[in-house]
Amino acid sequence: MKRGMIEIILIVSLIMMLFAGAVAAEQKTTIVFLTYQNIVKNLEKVVEEFESTHPNIVVKINGYPFEQMFEVIETKMQVNSDEIDILNVDAPLVANYSIKDYLEPLDKYFNSEEKGEFVDAALNGGSFDGKFMAAPLNSSSVGMYINVDLFKKYGVEIPSKDPAKRWTWKKVVDAAQKLTVDTNNDGQTDIWGLAFDQFSRPYQMLPLAQSLGGSGVSPDGFKSTGYITEEPWIQAAQFYQDLFNKYKISPLGMGPFQSPELFKAGKLAIILTGPWHIGNFNSVSNLNWIYAPHPYFEEGEPVTPTGSWHIGISKYSKHKEAAAEFVKFLTLKEGNLIYYKHDRNLSANKHTLAYAKQEAEEIGDDTVLLVLFESENTAKIRPKTPGYLEWEKIITRAFEDIRNGGNPEDVLKEAAQEIDRVLEKYTQ
Repeated sequence: MKRGMIEIILIVSLIMMLFAGAVAAEQKTTIVFLTYQNIVKNLEKVVEEFESTHPNIVVKINGYPFEQMFEVIETKMQVNSDEIDILNVDAPLVANYSIKDYLEPLDKYFNSEEKGEFVDAALNGGSFDGKFMAAPLNSSSVGMYINVDLFKKYGVEIPSKDPAKRWTWKKVVDAAQKLTVDTNNDGQTDIWGLAFDQFSRPYQMLPLAQSLGGSGVSPDGFKSTGYITEEPWIQAAQFYQDLFNKYKISPLGMGPFQSPELFKAGKLAIILTGPWHIGNFNSVSNLNWIYAPHPYFEEGEPVTPTGSWHIGISKYSKHKEAAAEFVKFLTLKEGNLIYYKHDRNLSANKHTLAYAKQEAEEIGDDTVLLVLFESENTAKIRPKTPGYLEWEKIITRAFEDIRNGGNPEDVLKEAAQEIDRVLEKYTQ
């Protein structure tokens, strides 16, 4: 009888334990993060630490290719889907997503001290209409990667790493002309002097016009006529065209994101791109390179592109509080540092940037120190307009037309008129 009672007690205890486990499992909140597939591995490291300190929250990461990610966001958000809790927001799309009511304002989740952890440009980029709409994860920068061996082989002066001694565009063109070579005299260029990583895309085209004082849209974000139709843009566009057709130092027909392979193969002397290629270029054992400051027009000022991923909470999420916990962990001190150590791209968080600077100074990493300098001193964000996606597509097409011989003034005038028509819908 006594033994029977013990068995009953054990059975009841087991049932209660199972029930308690089931209840605990049911109490766990799962949040879905829609993101860019190339950063999923780095995010997983943060999720692992987050879940260990937040046992009642499970983070599910759904990664997509770059273009597909934007398509999925549009598809889900347009039907008010609650399947997404957190989403990647490209910096210039903050206004667009805010206007479309895709994002939950973050002011109630981030206090003023926490907002102060972000660099000003990134905080500004994540805000719209006086509200904090998306928390900055990364920032970005661009400089010149120099193939040292090619410069030495053809007797060309190697650029200084010192931003106070940065080259003008004229000096870059002069050097690139000497470094554009037909090595076997067959009438075909074998080594190119200069290439952009993102040919014709605004991210890298904007600093040309901005260096000369140009702006992409009106202050309210609804008009391009009178901005991209003015002399800074016309001069910048003419210069861009000349790289291909007059100086013949840049390859026609090469699309965005293709030139890094040319640089890795030793067939390109100068490439303008960002620190995200450090590991890529270091993977080539015989590639001897240095990183130099972004060029500028002598009559203008140094300007570098900036802006990268921000993290937003879906307006239609059913788990906003849990989502906010993870967004803060990822973008603020502890989680952001974990992310940086695996991602190694420029952070938008001041504490992480301080860590990166100290680390770079200790090991003498001139590349990281230059990237940090540019992000603090020469970075300018892309235009803030609710119609940025449309603006970007039209500008990209315009620069491709100019690259292929179109009259810069005429092309930009047509582009501005098209942009103005498109942006008008956002004023209604």
